[in-house]
Amino acid sequence: MKISPARMAAFDALFAIETERVFTSDALPKYEYGLSVIDSALCHEIVLGVLRRQIHLDKLTDTFTKDKALDSAVRISIRMGLYQILYLDKVPDHAAINESVMLVQRAKKTSAKGFVNAILRRATRETVEIKFKDDFDRISVETSHPRWLIERWTNEFGVDEAETIARANNDVPTSAFRLIKNAEHANWNKSEHVAGAFLTDRINPDLRELEAAGEIYFQDEASQMAAWAVTVPKNGAFLDVCASPGGKTGLISARYSTELKLLVAGDVTTRRVAFLRENCRRQGVENVNIVQYDAESPIAVCGSHVRYGLCRRSVFGNGNHPPQSGDQVFPRTDRHRELCR
Repeated sequence: MKISPARMAAFDALFAIETERVFTSDALPKYEYGLSVIDSALCHEIVLGVLRRQIHLDKLTDTFTKDKALDSAVRISIRMGLYQILYLDKVPDHAAINESVMLVQRAKKTSAKGFVNAILRRATRETVEIKFKDDFDRISVETSHPRWLIERWTNEFGVDEAETIARANNDVPTSAFRLIKNAEHANWNKSEHVAGAFLTDRINPDLRELEAAGEIYFQDEASQMAAWAVTVPKNGAFLDVCASPGGKTGLISARYSTELKLLVAGDVTTRRVAFLRENCRRQGVENVNIVQYDAESPIAVCGSHVRYGLCRRSVFGNGNHPPQSGDQVFPRTDRHRELCR
């Protein structure tokens, strides 16, 4: 039995995120490249779902294994299997189990095959009782939010509201996209909040084909809203700081395709810059000067011309790699403030 391309890509993306601290926005396009529309959708669902539910999945694993230390490849295979068993109703349990076991073998952890198989089969038969230290621990595990954040929300809003916020934060938002070329479809639902944005409850094969053909670009409403909030006068210069993956860059460029004197976008690592360049190409934007730089240092290409810019809060890793304590947040906030000066 072969491993499906979707699950191989999902494993590789999650392994890179786990061991190399790669951002999801970098990992998914890299490992989804070349997949069919259906495989790409499954890969996307597994990767984002595992990350969204990771604290809960790990607590279940630790309960089954009695807190046994696990190799990264083994733990990721178990996470993937558990997520599919518990959250993906259309995926047969046997497929989730068998392919998770095969992923362990593919990672050259053959001795762990029986172990992974046993854990996942138990998950299909047993309802595990997880022991919690207190209410904070319960909410943290059940909603997969770090304990320190639940405590902070509780101090500000009360424990009931903190739990409500955490559970709502796991709701999967309606998918959104915008046009790159050609006319809109009559049956598409327009966003009430963002000009040029369209909403869909499900990213179906037809939409994936339009994406592959370069006719639409998937980008959530909040991201598009941020790009629309940017205002630059005619013949102005604009700098997009920490721009990868480049969705906002592309929309800003499309809006000001013939009006800007200078549009610069960049990022700090070679990998993120390469993806930014490729993503701009996919969006059909050609007026962006892409550079690699450290935003805490002067940028030679800009000189003194840039008076308008966009700097993202997420550049400090609060998404895929959340800080382990509240104390790790505020230095990042101070650094963000300095970059914005």
